[in-house]
Amino acid sequence: MVSTPTTGLTGNSYATVAEADAYLDDSLVAGLTWVAVDPDSKSRALLTATRIIEKQCWQGSPTDESPTQTTQWPRTGVMDKYGNAIDSATVPDQIVSATIELAFELSQDSTGETSGGTGSNNKKLQAGSASIEFFRPSGGPNGAGSEYRFNPHIQELIGQFLDGQTGAGGKLGDSTGTSQFTDCDEFGLTEGYS
Repeated sequence: MVSTPTTGLTGNSYATVAEADAYLDDSLVAGLTWVAVDPDSKSRALLTATRIIEKQCWQGSPTDESPTQTTQWPRTGVMDKYGNAIDSATVPDQIVSATIELAFELSQDSTGETSGGTGSNNKKLQAGSASIEFFRPSGGPNGAGSEYRFNPHIQELIGQFLDGQTGAGGKLGDSTGTSQFTDCDEFGLTEGYS
């Protein structure tokens, strides 16, 4: 039996099925499609979307760092793209909306759950004397080999809250050379030798 998405400090999702239904009902495309998705699949999509969003490197730190808080949001020390402090007691509307948007995408195409969105990791392709070398993964936000984890709309919603980002772009590195991987060791790994 699938879990019911619940919100709050001890919740397992950033949005409930009722919130997703209300949000997507206003959408021209998603409204007609989401209504046809069965309730268990909606729950699974919201829980999976939350898990994917949970894996991101966010500004600040969880408001309650004890085991009581079960998700990354709400957080303290977070600023929006205008430099305004985000309330440390609530989850920003953009995170809730991104969760719902991602849940809708997953309900239509479950391959997004396992897609890394990091594009080709080929450093060099060679055929005889002709070769191509890439510094970064090829592609763009909508093309094959995209360097984005999320579609541009979701990236616009959450990009401003990602650690190491400058605005809503949300690329792997920005013009200052900052990487979203800097100071974001969620796995307890140690630095390699240099």
